Amino acid sequence: MKRLICSLCLAFAATLLPGCPVTGDIGYPCRFVKQDGGIVMESELRPGQDLIAFGSVECEDFVCVRNRFAPSTGSEALGTCSARCLPTNPDDCKGLSPEANTSQGPFTCRPLVLDSETLAVLCNDLNSPKCHVVGGNLTAYYCAQGAAPPDGGT
Repeated sequence: MKRLICSLCLAFAATLLPGCPVTGDIGYPCRFVKQDGGIVMESELRPGQDLIAFGSVECEDFVCVRNRFAPSTGSEALGTCSARCLPTNPDDCKGLSPEANTSQGPFTCRPLVLDSETLAVLCNDLNSPKCHVVGGNLTAYYCAQGAAPPDGGT
């Protein structure tokens, strides 16, 4: 009987104590891979633009993002894992990986591809090849660093 009471007390205490924070893989490092299997190099990118890749096997949600302000290393293009988000839900981008580097600012929900209205037009037929170019996702919003300053940078 004592064991049963002790077990029940332990189970009850475990439900009351705060657990470990929920983490995801947002911010985990990832690489950009070409269709032929080669690695995308920084020299192949246009500076000052966000880059998003769908299908990244290093990422839980298969989305890899390189923000437009990422510092150049002169070698392969590296990004961070991301996830779809809603701009109305600030908690969507809080599940950071322990490996996330926040030196380029916080991860925020912001548009990285075409706006939602344009995506809807392109993807009105889910079999549209244009829709598959953007991963078949009907959202422009992803968790990423490099958001513009509130004053527009002036």
